[in-house]
Amino acid sequence: MAKAPLSKHGSSFVVAAGELAPRQFRVLSGPASQPYLVIDPDGVILEFSAACTALFGYASQDVVGRHLMEYMDEPMATERRASLKKQTDGLTEVYELHARHRNGDRFWVRVTAYPLFDEDDRFSGCLSTFLEITAEKTARQSAKRDQREHVLAD
Repeated sequence: MAKAPLSKHGSSFVVAAGELAPRQFRVLSGPASQPYLVIDPDGVILEFSAACTALFGYASQDVVGRHLMEYMDEPMATERRASLKKQTDGLTEVYELHARHRNGDRFWVRVTAYPLFDEDDRFSGCLSTFLEITAEKTARQSAKRDQREHVLAD
């Protein structure tokens, strides 16, 4: 299986030209306002963007050096551990996560997790970007509920 076209060189990410869809490339090379974090192969947080601080309520210094799973409920942490193993094979994943803000509020995010490889093509962690989708998720759930009620009324 071909490896993902992302690699980390110093403090920047290199994308092989033509390997990602244009929308994905814009996300990776886009503005600093994009929430992202970087973890090492063991799941320890190496980088945590200022936009992640705004989204999740944790300052970078509070999370860098800690394990990502510390910020997840156990069922989600178990699922993410299994997914991390897939990413070592170069698989990019997109999934929805019911996240928890530092103040306890819950919200939905769409996570895109890109595996990272070093110059020697060894798995070196993941770059994950986040998109807050609570309104979208709530609208989808409401539409499903309305559809079920309509079917029951017939």
